[in-house]
Amino acid sequence: MGIKISIILLASIVFIMLVGCSGTSVVPTPVQESQPTRAVAPVASGDLRIVTGQRLYVPAYSSVYDASEDRTFEMAVTLSIRNTNLDKPILINSVQYFDTNGQLVTDYVESPLQLAPMATTDYVIAQADTQGGTGASFIVVWGAEEPVYEPVVEAIMISTSGTQGLSFLSPARVLEEK
Repeated sequence: MGIKISIILLASIVFIMLVGCSGTSVVPTPVQESQPTRAVAPVASGDLRIVTGQRLYVPAYSSVYDASEDRTFEMAVTLSIRNTNLDKPILINSVQYFDTNGQLVTDYVESPLQLAPMATTDYVIAQADTQGGTGASFIVVWGAEEPVYEPVVEAIMISTSGTQGLSFLSPARVLEEK
Protein backbone atom coordinates (compact mmCIF):
# COMPACT_ATOMS: atom_id res chain seq x y z
CA MET A 1 0.00 0.00 0.00
CA GLY A 2 2.88 2.39 0.78
CA ILE A 3 4.33 1.82 -2.71
CA LYS A 4 1.00 2.73 -4.39
CA ILE A 5 0.83 6.03 -2.42
CA SER A 6 4.45 6.80 -3.34
CA ILE A 7 3.76 6.16 -7.05
CA ILE A 8 0.60 8.32 -6.97
CA LEU A 9 2.47 11.09 -5.15
CA LEU A 10 5.39 10.93 -7.60
CA ALA A 11 3.01 10.94 -10.59
CA SER A 12 1.20 13.97 -9.14
CA ILE A 13 4.46 15.88 -8.68
CA VAL A 14 5.59 15.06 -12.24
CA PHE A 15 2.18 16.14 -13.61
CA ILE A 16 2.33 19.46 -11.71
CA MET A 17 5.88 20.08 -12.94
CA LEU A 18 4.94 19.35 -16.54
CA VAL A 19 1.85 21.56 -16.44
CA GLY A 20 3.80 24.33 -14.66
CA CYS A 21 6.54 24.24 -17.30
CA SER A 22 4.24 24.05 -20.31
CA GLY A 23 4.79 27.71 -21.20
CA THR A 24 1.17 28.60 -20.56
CA SER A 25 0.97 31.58 -18.27
CA VAL A 26 -1.90 32.70 -16.18
CA VAL A 27 -2.64 36.40 -16.41
CA PRO A 28 -3.91 37.75 -13.11
CA THR A 29 -7.15 39.68 -13.14
CA PRO A 30 -6.45 43.36 -12.45
CA VAL A 31 -7.79 44.61 -9.15
CA GLN A 32 -9.87 47.79 -9.29
CA GLU A 33 -8.30 50.32 -6.98
CA SER A 34 -10.13 53.24 -5.50
CA GLN A 35 -8.70 56.72 -5.84
CA PRO A 36 -5.81 57.08 -3.39
CA THR A 37 -6.28 59.66 -0.68
CA ARG A 38 -3.56 62.03 0.37
CA ALA A 39 -1.89 60.96 3.59
CA VAL A 40 -1.15 64.57 4.57
CA ALA A 41 -3.49 67.46 3.86
CA PRO A 42 -3.56 71.11 4.99
CA VAL A 43 -6.12 72.05 7.66
CA ALA A 44 -7.62 75.44 8.49
CA SER A 45 -6.17 76.15 11.94
CA GLY A 46 -9.01 78.46 13.05
CA ASP A 47 -11.49 75.58 13.35
CA LEU A 48 -9.29 73.22 15.43
CA ARG A 49 -10.11 72.18 19.01
CA ILE A 50 -6.99 70.32 20.13
CA VAL A 51 -7.64 68.07 23.14
CA THR A 52 -4.40 66.07 23.18
CA GLY A 53 -0.91 66.37 21.78
CA GLN A 54 2.80 66.59 22.46
CA ARG A 55 5.95 68.57 21.75
CA LEU A 56 8.68 66.05 20.87
CA TYR A 57 12.46 66.30 20.66
CA VAL A 58 14.08 64.00 18.09
CA PRO A 59 17.88 63.73 18.00
CA ALA A 60 19.25 63.53 14.47
CA TYR A 61 22.78 63.23 13.14
CA SER A 62 23.55 64.58 9.69
CA SER A 63 27.21 63.84 10.53
CA VAL A 64 28.91 61.46 12.95
CA TYR A 65 32.56 61.41 13.88
CA ASP A 66 34.68 58.83 12.07
CA ALA A 67 37.89 57.82 13.87
CA SER A 68 38.59 61.34 15.22
CA GLU A 69 37.09 64.80 15.68
CA ASP A 70 38.76 65.86 12.45
CA ARG A 71 36.80 63.50 10.20
CA THR A 72 33.03 62.98 9.90
CA PHE A 73 30.83 60.48 8.16
CA GLU A 74 27.91 62.25 6.45
CA MET A 75 24.43 60.76 6.96
CA ALA A 76 21.08 61.02 5.21
CA VAL A 77 18.36 61.65 7.80
CA THR A 78 14.70 60.71 7.52
CA LEU A 79 12.28 62.02 10.12
CA SER A 80 9.33 59.62 10.11
CA ILE A 81 5.96 60.54 11.67
CA ARG A 82 3.54 57.58 11.79
CA ASN A 83 -0.09 57.85 12.81
CA THR A 84 -0.82 54.68 14.81
CA ASN A 85 -4.61 55.11 14.86
CA LEU A 86 -6.74 52.85 12.71
CA ASP A 87 -9.58 55.34 12.27
CA LYS A 88 -8.56 58.77 13.57
CA PRO A 89 -6.35 61.42 11.97
CA ILE A 90 -3.76 63.44 13.87
CA LEU A 91 -2.53 66.96 13.22
CA ILE A 92 1.07 67.93 12.64
CA ASN A 93 1.36 71.51 13.86
CA SER A 94 5.12 72.03 13.58
CA VAL A 95 8.26 70.30 12.31
CA GLN A 96 11.46 72.27 12.86
CA TYR A 97 15.04 71.20 12.10
CA PHE A 98 17.89 72.63 14.23
CA ASP A 99 21.67 72.49 13.88
CA THR A 100 24.34 71.61 16.45
CA ASN A 101 24.34 75.20 17.75
CA GLY A 102 20.58 75.22 18.30
CA GLN A 103 19.92 77.46 15.32
CA LEU A 104 16.78 76.85 13.26
CA VAL A 105 17.77 75.47 9.85
CA THR A 106 14.33 74.70 8.36
CA ASP A 107 10.72 75.16 9.46
CA TYR A 108 8.79 72.58 7.44
CA VAL A 109 5.16 73.26 8.42
CA GLU A 110 3.54 76.63 7.69
CA SER A 111 0.05 75.64 8.84
CA PRO A 112 -1.35 72.47 10.47
CA LEU A 113 -1.36 69.28 8.41
CA GLN A 114 -3.75 66.39 8.93
CA LEU A 115 -2.13 62.95 8.83
CA ALA A 116 -4.63 60.25 7.84
CA PRO A 117 -5.20 57.14 9.99
CA MET A 118 -2.30 54.66 9.73
CA ALA A 119 -0.46 57.04 7.37
CA THR A 120 3.16 58.12 7.53
CA THR A 121 4.86 61.30 6.45
CA ASP A 122 8.61 61.78 6.11
CA TYR A 123 11.00 64.73 6.09
CA VAL A 124 14.35 63.99 4.48
CA ILE A 125 17.72 65.67 4.96
CA ALA A 126 20.02 64.69 2.07
CA GLN A 127 23.37 63.11 2.88
CA ALA A 128 25.14 66.05 1.20
CA ASP A 129 23.31 68.56 3.46
CA THR A 130 25.64 68.93 6.44
CA GLN A 131 24.01 72.04 7.95
CA GLY A 132 22.70 70.11 10.96
CA GLY A 133 26.04 68.67 12.00
CA THR A 134 26.66 66.11 14.72
CA GLY A 135 24.09 67.59 17.10
CA ALA A 136 21.16 68.17 14.74
CA SER A 137 17.63 67.73 16.05
CA PHE A 138 13.95 68.10 15.25
CA ILE A 139 11.13 69.54 17.30
CA VAL A 140 7.77 68.03 16.30
CA VAL A 141 4.45 69.31 17.64
CA TRP A 142 1.38 67.16 17.01
CA GLY A 143 -2.17 67.20 18.29
CA ALA A 144 -5.62 65.74 17.83
CA GLU A 145 -9.21 66.89 18.25
CA GLU A 146 -10.12 63.71 20.14
CA PRO A 147 -8.19 61.17 22.22
CA VAL A 148 -5.79 59.13 20.05
CA TYR A 149 -2.81 56.84 20.35
CA GLU A 150 0.54 58.63 20.27
CA PRO A 151 2.24 58.61 16.87
CA VAL A 152 5.57 56.89 16.39
CA VAL A 153 8.13 59.59 15.64
CA GLU A 154 11.76 58.73 14.98
CA ALA A 155 14.78 59.75 12.94
CA ILE A 156 16.50 57.18 10.78
CA MET A 157 20.07 57.89 9.73
CA ILE A 158 21.82 55.98 6.95
CA SER A 159 24.98 56.31 4.91
CA THR A 160 26.93 54.11 2.55
CA SER A 161 30.34 54.68 1.07
CA GLY A 162 32.06 51.99 -0.97
CA THR A 163 31.56 48.78 0.96
CA GLN A 164 30.95 50.52 4.28
CA GLY A 165 27.43 51.18 5.53
CA LEU A 166 26.12 52.75 8.69
CA SER A 167 22.55 53.16 9.91
CA PHE A 168 20.77 53.77 13.17
CA LEU A 169 17.50 54.92 14.67
CA SER A 170 16.77 57.73 17.12
CA PRO A 171 13.37 57.77 18.85
CA ALA A 172 11.52 60.93 19.88
CA ARG A 173 11.44 62.12 23.49
CA VAL A 174 8.43 63.90 24.98
CA LEU A 175 9.17 67.46 26.10
CA GLU A 176 5.63 68.58 26.80
CA GLU A 177 2.14 67.04 26.80
CA LYS A 178 -1.28 68.61 26.40
